[in-house]
Amino acid sequence: MATIVDSNSITTVVENNSGAVRKSSSRLDPKYEEKKRKYKYRTKVLKYILFALNLFSWVVAVIAIVISYYILLGTKKVVTEAIEFILDPAIVLFIVASITFLMAVFGCIGTIKGNRYLLRVFYIMLGFMIIIELIFGVLIWLLFSAPVSTEKFMDVPRQRLTLALHKYKDDRKLKAWIDSIQTEFKCCGISHSEYGYRDWQANIYFNCSRFNPSSERCAVPMSCCIFKYGDLRNEMCGFDITDKERHAVNHRIYTQGCLKGFRNWFHKNEILITILAALFIAPQIAIVLLARTQVKFMRYKKAAVKPPTQL
Repeated sequence: MATIVDSNSITTVVENNSGAVRKSSSRLDPKYEEKKRKYKYRTKVLKYILFALNLFSWVVAVIAIVISYYILLGTKKVVTEAIEFILDPAIVLFIVASITFLMAVFGCIGTIKGNRYLLRVFYIMLGFMIIIELIFGVLIWLLFSAPVSTEKFMDVPRQRLTLALHKYKDDRKLKAWIDSIQTEFKCCGISHSEYGYRDWQANIYFNCSRFNPSSERCAVPMSCCIFKYGDLRNEMCGFDITDKERHAVNHRIYTQGCLKGFRNWFHKNEILITILAALFIAPQIAIVLLARTQVKFMRYKKAAVKPPTQL
């Protein structure tokens, strides 16, 4: 055995019984040791941050799954059409929460176990989710902000949402959802016009046909009615409406369709919505970058190479 000393390291040369020579070295360079220490510190910090974020997402997802499950269990609803997936908040919440739960599991296990493959799956899934959110945001902007494309793209949601009017009396949750939208956005019906209230003729109970025996013939839901502070809520306020002109009923009900009402609301709150959307997406992008950086650290550690000066 021999020892060789230089300015940067001490190298020990060992000859075994077969005559093979093995070298082992001990780094003494202070700069290298400092860089190595910072590398280990960054790895631990990233690990704990990623685990905390994924654990929080996991807990929130579990709570959301339980809540949506009990809502669906209580209603015992059978979904028969694709549009019902979109129009039912409980179903949407359950699907989104399940995807979030799966991603959080990959993130937690990958971080704790130091499995860079699971972490890679996690940040790829989250990356796809961010892309979907951005596409959805652009579509919302095209529908409700860009004036040139409004009429061109508005037919699609109008046709789909009209199906919701057909089921208004048959689905209690859907009824409550439509009522809350009409009340919140001060609108009535679906269409992007001032005559949205006439959309309710698509419902068999509110249809104005003379063959309709319903007592609610030519009516609209009470959520379309205009109530001032202190007014008594009359459940018949929306009766005998849809067969009349707008000027004859606009003092009793909101006449604009909800697509128009939402567009007006969107214009008034466009800056706030943009800020909130940025605050929602920015942390997700940060998590993707953190996960990618952690995977790089794991790869350098596994390869047992000198940590890079910049990551």
